[in-house]
Amino acid sequence: ILVRVKISYGIESDDLPDEIKKLYESVSEWIQILDNQSDTAEDLLEAEEYESCLSMMNKVQETMVKMDTRIADIYNIL
Repeated sequence: ILVRVKISYGIESDDLPDEIKKLYESVSEWIQILDNQSDTAEDLLEAEEYESCLSMMNKVQETMVKMDTRIADIYNIL
């Protein structure tokens, strides 16, 4: 179970563009992870390994939640 905690900190306004880029880098990384997870789920489905496929689909969903949350964070900053 993922537990989300709220963190608050301040930065100089000049550092805001770099901070937003840093936050978006994690989204980009999760996109790559999501692509790999999706390929794995597809392979497992084709191999009729349904339990493993369901487990991988759960990981896909968790990755998507992380991405969505981070995008919402960026949206709130902007």
